[in-house]
Amino acid sequence: LESQEEAKNPSWKRRKHRFCRGIYINEMDKMNDALSLALLCYADTFDELREGLENHSVPYELIYCDVVGRPGQPAHFLAVQKEPPERGLFDVGSLHVLMGIRGTKTAADVITDLLCDAVEYRGGKAHSYLVESGRYIADKHRELLLEMCKASGKSKVELSIVGHSLGAGAASIAAMELNALKDKRIDVK
Repeated sequence: LESQEEAKNPSWKRRKHRFCRGIYINEMDKMNDALSLALLCYADTFDELREGLENHSVPYELIYCDVVGRPGQPAHFLAVQKEPPERGLFDVGSLHVLMGIRGTKTAADVITDLLCDAVEYRGGKAHSYLVESGRYIADKHRELLLEMCKASGKSKVELSIVGHSLGAGAASIAAMELNALKDKRIDVK
């Protein structure tokens, strides 16, 4: 019915958008910032990634980098924010960490994409190798994140995870796995 109405009345599309919530500039800036970080995941070398993070609008220091993806183990990086964010006084006790997960780039990544049996996951279905990839990332870095929190003297780690395509799927699963720990020292976005 919608497509028939659209064909009859060209202004239908314009009127339809009147009822949608607008997107604010600061939200667009955050999405563009996340996009530029997700694109850094495709860097071919440690130095290229480190330079991109240091020259980002909010500079990061590279802590861990794996630029070689394997089936079920995507290439990814871990970085710590160099300068404290301009937030309120309540944010002083947080260590700001960024994790980026690369999407499909190599033959190993294609294998991860192709092994797409549906598996049970948290009351629904999910892509089997995305679940494996997300769990791999969460398990690999859980202890490191807690050690970084303790060593920094902060009360918690604010972890932001970005990714594109395969990386976004693995990032979503990794975030769910880390949030499932219900550890108040790790806050994942």
